[in-house]
Amino acid sequence: MGLLWAIPLLLIGLVIGSFLNVVVNRLATRETVVRGRSKCPHCEVELQAWQLLPVVSYIVLRARCFKCKEPISAQYPLVELATGLLFVGVFWLFDTKLQLAEVLLGLIAGLATEWIAPTLFFVLALVHVAGLVVLFVYDGKHQLLPDVVLLPLLVVAAATAWTHPLLNGPWWYPYAAALAGGGFFLLLFIVSKGKWIGFGDVKLGAYMGLLVGWPGILVALFLAFVSGAFVGSILLLFKKKSWGGRIAFGTFLTAATVATWFVGEPIADWYLGLIGLG
Repeated sequence: MGLLWAIPLLLIGLVIGSFLNVVVNRLATRETVVRGRSKCPHCEVELQAWQLLPVVSYIVLRARCFKCKEPISAQYPLVELATGLLFVGVFWLFDTKLQLAEVLLGLIAGLATEWIAPTLFFVLALVHVAGLVVLFVYDGKHQLLPDVVLLPLLVVAAATAWTHPLLNGPWWYPYAAALAGGGFFLLLFIVSKGKWIGFGDVKLGAYMGLLVGWPGILVALFLAFVSGAFVGSILLLFKKKSWGGRIAFGTFLTAATVATWFVGEPIADWYLGLIGLG
C-alpha cells in the first residue's frame, strides 16, 4: 500500500478519533456535537486549538489540563490512535481484496471506470468503524448502546449488505447472519428477562451479522464470548467484579466484529476443516 495512502489515512483517522471522543462525551450529557467548544471536564475552561491536536496535545500537556492540572483521561489518545490505525487497516483490507489503491489512483488520473462500488463501500466501512469505536467506548463507560448511534448504522448496513463486495456467499447470507446474531441474543434476553444482556445487544447482534456475514457471525460471537469470559475471569480474580455482576458485553461484541474483518476467514476455514466441512 505504501506511505502514499497510509499516512493521510492515519492523520484523517486521528482527527476523526478526536471528534469521536466529543461524540462519546456529549452523548452522555445530551449536548449537541456540532456546536460549542471543547472544555476541560474538571474546571470547564475552553480549550484552544493547540490543545486539541490529536495525541500531540496529550503528550505536550503531559496528560494534565493546562489550567487546573487535573489528569486528562487516556481515553482521548487511545481512541484517536485506534481510529487512525483502524482506518489504515480497513484500507489495507480493501486494497488486498479489491486493489483499492489502483482504483483510487485511476480515479485521480481520470482513468478508472469501475470505481463507484469499491470506493463507496470503503467510505461506508470507515463510517462503520467510527460507529463501532463510539459504541465500544460508550458501552465501556456507561453499559449502554445508544440507539442514536446504533440504529442509523443498522439501517445503512441493512440497505447495503446484499451487494457488499467483501462478503462471501449469496446476497442473503448477511441477512441470515443478522437473524442468527440478533435471534441468538433475543433468545438470551427473553430467557433471562433482561438480566444477562440488554436489548441493545440484540440490535448489535443483528448489526454484527450484516457487517461480517455468514459464517463470519459465528467467528465474531466466538471471539466475543471467549474474550469476555477471559476478561471477566481476570476481573473476578482481582475482585473488580462479583459473581452475577454485569460487564459491558457490547465492548467485546464491537471489538470482535472488527477483528472478524481481519481474521474471520482463516478462523472459519480452520474450524470448518476441523469438523470436516472445510
